[in-house]
Amino acid sequence: MWDASVQLLFVLGDHPSHFGYQRLWGTVGWGIFAIISGLLVDEFSKGLAQRDYTVVFYLMLIMLLSDVIVSSRLKVSDKFSFRRVMY
Repeated sequence: MWDASVQLLFVLGDHPSHFGYQRLWGTVGWGIFAIISGLLVDEFSKGLAQRDYTVVFYLMLIMLLSDVIVSSRLKVSDKFSFRRVMY
C-alpha cells in the first residue's frame, strides 16, 4: 500500500532526519485548518436551525485539488522505487 509517509521519505531523499519536522508542521497545519473550518461553519450557520457544512466541502475540494497539483509536480529521484519499499 502506498502511504503518504513513504512518499515523504522519497521527497526527503538524503535527509530522512527531517521526517519528524515534516510530520510536526503537517500536524500544526491540520490543527489550524480545523480551527478555521470550525469558525467558518459557525459563521455560515448563523441564523440557521442546523449547521451548514457546505463551506467545509468546498474547502476540502480546494485542498484536495491543491494536493494533487503539488504532488504531481514533485521531483523524485529514480534511485527510489516503489518496489524497493514494498519488498
